[in-house]
Amino acid sequence: MISKRLERLRRMISCLDHQDKIHIKELVRILEVSEMTVRRDLNSDYASNFGIESYGGYVRKETNKNILNVEASSSMEESTKLISELIFSEDVVFFDSGKYNGQLIDMINQDVSFTGVTTSLNTFMFLKSKPNCKPVLLGGSYDDLNDVFISHNNDILKSMVYSKSFLTPNGLHDEFGATVETEYCASVAKSVLSRTIEKYLVCSNESLDTVSKFSVCEIGVFDYFISFENTSNPVVSQAGGTL
Repeated sequence: MISKRLERLRRMISCLDHQDKIHIKELVRILEVSEMTVRRDLNSDYASNFGIESYGGYVRKETNKNILNVEASSSMEESTKLISELIFSEDVVFFDSGKYNGQLIDMINQDVSFTGVTTSLNTFMFLKSKPNCKPVLLGGSYDDLNDVFISHNNDILKSMVYSKSFLTPNGLHDEFGATVETEYCASVAKSVLSRTIEKYLVCSNESLDTVSKFSVCEIGVFDYFISFENTSNPVVSQAGGTL
């Protein structure tokens, strides 16, 4: 495993000998592995030994901190603009209890009128702060550990059709797909995905190559991938079947 990782990192640095940066999806094609594998390689301790780093959806040779801060600031503006344009007027959007929902919702254009649906109290409060959002909290008994309202009658959940859904699994794995901690959250996620037009997978480094207790779906079910590799600067990319 380690020898394969080192070989992939060696090939990455070789690609950067001929260009300033390379997109992660291009590395996926060259290395013939999943995007998740490439990201794991870049987050490993070995990557720093090769002097390469990831920023946004690209890989480059390490730069000094001053240059990195300037580019990160520019990339942040681009990311905010891109995410703000994901939600359109009259959209019906589902958000789970993901820890990055506050940042995502904050980026939505203030002038857009949309319906935001959730089972999470914290997410509901974020939606409520948007002046033109109609927030909908699906009720039931409150589970404060997982920040969800558990309903024993999901008639509304099962009948609603969503323009978009943003789901943040606890685990993402090439073999076992997207997984979550509770059976109820898995049930809600499956129900929402079956009635969603555009499906967004939200994840961070700690969820990669991790398996939680209950299966939701294969990663290829999602249409788009929002990476919080840099927690202050999310990156949106179109899914390619695997991460």
